[in-house]
Amino acid sequence: MLVPIATLIVSSDPTWVRVLIPLGAAILGAVIGSATLIWLERRRDYRISRSAAIVLHETLYDIISMQNIALFYPSAPILIPTERFISTWHEHKAALALSISPAEWRIVSSPFSRLDSLLGASKVLKRDSEPLPPFWKSTYIPDSTRSARQAMATLSSRFSLPEIHVPESINEVIEYFSTEDPEVAAMLTSFVDSLSGDVPDAGRTPEPDEG
Repeated sequence: MLVPIATLIVSSDPTWVRVLIPLGAAILGAVIGSATLIWLERRRDYRISRSAAIVLHETLYDIISMQNIALFYPSAPILIPTERFISTWHEHKAALALSISPAEWRIVSSPFSRLDSLLGASKVLKRDSEPLPPFWKSTYIPDSTRSARQAMATLSSRFSLPEIHVPESINEVIEYFSTEDPEVAAMLTSFVDSLSGDVPDAGRTPEPDEG
């Protein structure tokens, strides 16, 4: 197609050639400029989303750590700093939405929605300092933890984040929170001190095919 156009330009009146060449250059420059602006905007959105994803990835890490305690130590008080986790989600979700698909959004938002429901139920039942109800322990917590793991995997894949080991035993969690959140670490340590006998240094979220 370019050959006929070039032939037409060459065989045209020189006056038209002088008009068409600058016009073509202006159009080409506008197209390149627009494409560059779109590319730069998408790169900016991706960088903003990735920054939000890093924060939420770490938050999901904290969520899983605390839910493992609630799952394997039913006598522990509800130590999950749920309101802080939900606040972090609301602060960063708009930035994250710039660069993820609707399917990815559903996966990542799910654990935070579950936590919001847990927070609401906790306030209604006024059980903030009591053991988790057996139903929550056996049904809600394992499902919520798997949901958080899926969200972490989605963020890791979408934004090339490194895979990290989530602490699962209570001793690992205490060691982690001793620097990340000393107040939570102190609460956990106090709980461990209140237990009789040795504290099992194990605990992990059952996989879907396990009992």
